[in-house]
Amino acid sequence: MPTKRVPLTRIGKNKISSAAIEAFRRMQKLKEQCTCPEITWEQHFTNHEKCKACKEWWVQNSFLCRELRLPPWKFPAYQHPDATTPYPEGSPAAISWKPDLEAQDRYRALEQAAAECQ
Repeated sequence: MPTKRVPLTRIGKNKISSAAIEAFRRMQKLKEQCTCPEITWEQHFTNHEKCKACKEWWVQNSFLCRELRLPPWKFPAYQHPDATTPYPEGSPAAISWKPDLEAQDRYRALEQAAAECQ
């Protein structure tokens, strides 16, 4: 009995567009320009106003997510490899927090692509 052969679709590394690299670079600069005051965990859920740089960072993040064609649940677009838990020490959320290794890989890929395009 004959079988149907289905060709394998080889997926290479996703190419990172120049628009994505530019958005990543803007996000790096905006992170350095943040003027938000340090907030305590108790203030975290209150309506605190973000600075202009942080507001623009989130705009660029949305653009980067679209440019990288990330599904909605992969948000934010990347996570710095040195990221630590944002939750209070000893809380159940802090204990169960794990780094987003896939998002950290995206950060490294974006960082490398940005370095190669200089």
